Amino acid sequence: MDGGWGSVRKTSRGQWQRWPAGQAATVWEFLHAWWAHTLTDPDPAVAAYEVLTLVTEASGTAPDSYL
Repeated sequence: MDGGWGSVRKTSRGQWQRWPAGQAATVWEFLHAWWAHTLTDPDPAVAAYEVLTLVTEASGTAPDSYL
């Protein structure tokens, strides 16, 4: 069981980067907001290492773009 994160991981397969600009921007903003929230929340619901993995997989970018 993947804890429900399989759909987040599959996001990159949906090629959201090719969606209309406004929709793609919304996904990009969500991924960055989720990462920022995780870093600033003293007790995040999902551990930072998991969020980093998920957002890099979903965005198709290298982890260093979030560091």
